[in-house]
Amino acid sequence: MAEWAGDAVNVHRVSYAQLIRHPAVRSPLTERPALRARRVGQIIERLQARYPDVQLPLTHQDPYQLLVATILFRAVHRRRG
Repeated sequence: MAEWAGDAVNVHRVSYAQLIRHPAVRSPLTERPALRARRVGQIIERLQARYPDVQLPLTHQDPYQLLVATILFRAVHRRRG
């Protein structure tokens, strides 16, 4: 039998068939675009509510520069510490 605790699930006591039917378990390949857009919007709203004044310390002008800056930042800090 499945053990559900709100949105959490004890996967050790749930069959695969039960698990894939749970609303918290979604596949990007099977999720409808409208539902995915709504879910992404909800996630963004939660993040903005929880972290309203986030300042990104890495200077960037586009997503690619942010990715490179993040990788370099992590590499430098990995060596230091």
